[in-house]
Amino acid sequence: IPEMLNADVSLQQCMEAMIGWARDGEATSALATVMWGVFVLGLTAADVLMLLLSAWRLCICGIDRAPDIWAHRDPALLKATPCPFMIVSSLLKKLAMLDVAVVGIYLVTYC
Repeated sequence: IPEMLNADVSLQQCMEAMIGWARDGEATSALATVMWGVFVLGLTAADVLMLLLSAWRLCICGIDRAPDIWAHRDPALLKATPCPFMIVSSLLKKLAMLDVAVVGIYLVTYC
């Protein structure tokens, strides 16, 4: 077991092995492949993309784009609208399972 714990294995090798096992008919490997591919990698990457787009929007547009000239006519212009990228990012943060995967790897490896 100590030799197996010290093996140098990449995530790509793990995904390829799980896909191979899923093709052989192992349903748990198919489920694990979907969970790692979608929930751990895909949603985490999408969350990082939304955060980058939010930062880009803040840099380009600024905090408040409401023009001061029209504020006396329509008070609704003074209200700041939430960033749509941050709304999607907060949803993706709840669905992404990268933190769960890291804790699971730590517990399996060291406990």
